[in-house]
Amino acid sequence: NGSIEYASAGHESSWLLDPDGKLRELPSTGPPVGTGMDLGWEAEVLTARPGTRILLATDGVTEATAPDGSLFTRTRLGRDFQEDARL
Repeated sequence: NGSIEYASAGHESSWLLDPDGKLRELPSTGPPVGTGMDLGWEAEVLTARPGTRILLATDGVTEATAPDGSLFTRTRLGRDFQEDARL
């Protein structure tokens, strides 16, 4: 039916890329697991059209460093994901 249901316990946000190129960041839906903050986590439901792409990544990607010490960053991850879809 085109719906995506997700929950994220304080992890890196995921990205959803619509077929028209619109990039959406899927924010965390609750506190990180293991912090003692058992407040619960909400599930979000989104609608996705055919051709929608989703990117899941860990902080190991966004915190990777180049030889000069610069971080890869979430901004670059989102930009590269969006640009790759145009190819």
